[in-house]
Amino acid sequence: MLKKVILIVVALVFVGCSLALDEPFDPSLPVDVEWNEYPDYYYVGYTETPSTSNQKIIMFYPGALVDPRAYIEMLAPLAGAPNYHKIFIFKAPCGMAFWNPYMAKDLIDKPSALMGTSFFAENIIIAGHSLGGAMACVQVKKAPESFGGLVLLGAYPGSTTDISTLNIKTLSITAENDLIATSADIEEAKPRLPSTTDYQNILGGNHAGFGAYGVQKGDGTATITQEEQHQQVVDLLLDFIAE
Repeated sequence: MLKKVILIVVALVFVGCSLALDEPFDPSLPVDVEWNEYPDYYYVGYTETPSTSNQKIIMFYPGALVDPRAYIEMLAPLAGAPNYHKIFIFKAPCGMAFWNPYMAKDLIDKPSALMGTSFFAENIIIAGHSLGGAMACVQVKKAPESFGGLVLLGAYPGSTTDISTLNIKTLSITAENDLIATSADIEEAKPRLPSTTDYQNILGGNHAGFGAYGVQKGDGTATITQEEQHQQVVDLLLDFIAE
């Protein structure tokens, strides 16, 4: 399945297709949460972010050809009070994390000042949507000691990525009407994820509902609003972080 997805997204690049956002981009954010663009990522954080004992660094891989900003509005509540988590949404080369699945480790090896002066692997969560989630699994397989958690949104590890033996806390969030990462795809990939993986399904949601980039061709029709799906994702992430 992953090979099929890769072939499709490569073809889309050559014909000039992308899942772009309307301009000017003006997301609705919680009070005192801001986003800023850097060469390799977008950073979402609380203004003058205080340090807290449960503060996490969330490193997010976008779906193929999806503008990274499409995830800012969904993830921003994690950065607001009282959570104050720090979020890095990567700019994948050519819009696809496939070309560099090791962006998270690159940032860890050369940390940004935004990460703070003291951070530990157990406080770093790597996450991704669609192909971005598959590539997050590749990154975890390469450097499992660098991460304290893995979150997949409408995503699963490819056939050559087996992380079932790794001791990493994992959350897989799917959507009932997702016809891109189908329930059959998720089921088939389960043996390649840790046996302790927490599987959560959002009733009424779809694949594009994990971001904010409009309708995705081939996807199912959502029967809940995008805002409702985003809120459920945030609630599940906060529960995952608090465990």
